[in-house]
Amino acid sequence: PLIVKDYSPPLYTFILKIYSTIFGADMSVLRFFYAIPLFGMLSLILFPLRKLIGGKAAIIAAVLTTFSSINFFFFDDIRPTLLGVFTATGCNVFALACYRENKKRDYIGLSIFTVLSMYSHTVAMLVAAGAFLTLLILFGFKKNSNGIKRVLISGGICSLIYIPWLIILVQQLNKVQTHYWHSPEGAGKALSDYVIRAPFEQYSGLDFLTLIICLVIFLSLMIPLLLIVFDRKTNTATVIKKKYKDSGLFLLMFAIELSIGLFFILYLRIATARYFYIYSVSFLILLAVLFAASDKKNIISILLLTLVSVNYIANVRGIYIYVKLNEDKIGNLIA
Repeated sequence: PLIVKDYSPPLYTFILKIYSTIFGADMSVLRFFYAIPLFGMLSLILFPLRKLIGGKAAIIAAVLTTFSSINFFFFDDIRPTLLGVFTATGCNVFALACYRENKKRDYIGLSIFTVLSMYSHTVAMLVAAGAFLTLLILFGFKKNSNGIKRVLISGGICSLIYIPWLIILVQQLNKVQTHYWHSPEGAGKALSDYVIRAPFEQYSGLDFLTLIICLVIFLSLMIPLLLIVFDRKTNTATVIKKKYKDSGLFLLMFAIELSIGLFFILYLRIATARYFYIYSVSFLILLAVLFAASDKKNIISILLLTLVSVNYIANVRGIYIYVKLNEDKIGNLIA
């Protein structure tokens, strides 16, 4: 059967069936379906995440997400990957809530988005696994037995629910063509092209700029990250820790998730590297938290306005080029 050879988890198809039953199966109506996961991502950022990282960082993250190239690229597509971006983002948001507040409702939210991720996209499932591993590491350092217990219980329940599709996934891995899920890209190219540069249109010239920005971010956050993990008590550490705490937490979660993704995608061939853009909104949240922590408000505002404006224009141009290329291909086929 096709489902054993190569087929995405069934959640997207199930939701699309309900949507088409209610609103009809006209192509224009179906293409609007992408707005549901986009609205979901913005809701996550502006409500539960806003309470955790502050209104300023949440607004910046919402703006960057809305005008990211991921949304422009998928605006007329009918495919499950944007749903995977939404569910993976939800996992990270509620994982941060679990660490910061450690309340039952947050674990319920994490469990729900983990199950949704497992049944929406394989890479989203890897993101969920990374979120759980991050919580175990953080709670382990803090010797928080209650947090560890809740993570293990939540993860165990989600694992049991995933067993039916896991059986199919194992069969897919056994039957799939050797070359089909193979990713010729190396780890560096996969990270730069599909995570860091994915939110920014290649025609804007900002893709290379964001690669540089990301390197600076990673380097600048290593010190506060270490301070957070080892909980140093120096005055300098206290100032940096308070200012960049959320960035450090997101960086740690991001690093663990990417490490898991690189291993499974590039070496076990569980999916192709191009699906790394499922991580991209989490990268934008990390970027937003860093921007919001800066004291240079005017500079940051000008930078964000320029970033969004140039990227919007480049996205429109990119869509035009994409459509033109497809029309030329169709014209050549007809000729």
